[in-house]
Amino acid sequence: KIITYNRYSHEKFVTYRKSNRKFELKQRLYFLMENSKSFDDFLEKASALNLQIDFSRKHTRFLMTDMNMKQVIRGNQLDKRRPYTEEYFREEFTKRAIEQRLDFLLPKAQDLPHLLEIAEQLNLVISLKKKHVTFSLTENGQTISLGNKKISTKYLYDVAFFEDYFEKRENTPDLSLEN
Repeated sequence: KIITYNRYSHEKFVTYRKSNRKFELKQRLYFLMENSKSFDDFLEKASALNLQIDFSRKHTRFLMTDMNMKQVIRGNQLDKRRPYTEEYFREEFTKRAIEQRLDFLLPKAQDLPHLLEIAEQLNLVISLKKKHVTFSLTENGQTISLGNKKISTKYLYDVAFFEDYFEKRENTPDLSLEN
C-alpha cells in the first residue's frame, strides 16, 4: 500500500487558526458580549480589548489595533447567516435584559395581569396574542420588540407558558410595589 500524505493535518489547522484574524476577532467579540451589561458598555469595553468598531457604513467594520492589520474585517464576513451589525448586537443585549427581567419578575407576580403591570414599571411591555407573546423593551429612548421564540433557549415564553406557570405554582404573599 502507498500511504498518501495527509495534507489536512492538525498542525496546519492550528497554525492557520493562530494566523487567522477572523477567528481572533470572533473570540474577542464573544468575550466582550459575555462581559458587557449593555450595548453602551460593550462599546466602551471594546477599546480595552484593542477593538475599533465602526457602524457608520453599510457593513460594520472591525479593526484590531494591537495586530498589524492592513485591512478592516467586515461584519458580514464573520458570519454569513447572521451578519454582525449594530442591530444584531442591540438585539442580543435586549434578549439578555428581557430574560433577566422575566426571571426577576415571575416569582414576584401573583397572576398574569399583575405580571403585566409590574413589567411596565421596568420598561418592559408584554403583548399577549392568541399563541405568541411580543416583548418590547424601552431603554435610552429606543424601543426594541422581539417575539417569544427569539428570547430564550431555556423557556418558550408563549401564552401557554404563562398560563401554566401561574396555575401550577403556589400563591405568593402580597408584595408592595413601592420598592
